[in-house]
Amino acid sequence: MANCNEGTKAVMDEMLKAESDWETIQIIYNSFSRPDMADARGQSLRSKYFNNLGHLYPDRTKALNESREFRELQEKLVGTPYHEHLTRVPDPVRADQQPDLDIDVTIDDSQKKDLSRRYSLAFFG
Repeated sequence: MANCNEGTKAVMDEMLKAESDWETIQIIYNSFSRPDMADARGQSLRSKYFNNLGHLYPDRTKALNESREFRELQEKLVGTPYHEHLTRVPDPVRADQQPDLDIDVTIDDSQKKDLSRRYSLAFFG
């Protein structure tokens, strides 16, 4: 029975870390469409909303927060499972400037797809 509890804890740990990582990525991504969030003051403000948990925390979180544009965020996620998802997501500034832009995949879609896959894998064990 102890193994079952250990396995459950490991799965929950993985899920919480993934949720936290996606939340951090979302905060940074959404801030790019706001000019007041691009400077050091904006970076300080958005960092207040980051969790102290995740696969990206603490090593990559600071570097991610220093991103001033979407391309930088994508580059800083190279080597993580999140990078592939963000290659399909449009730059938020470009999407705001071109509302008629045909967006097939949003960051919300990417997050839901990744977390659904993770939850399915966890459920089926």
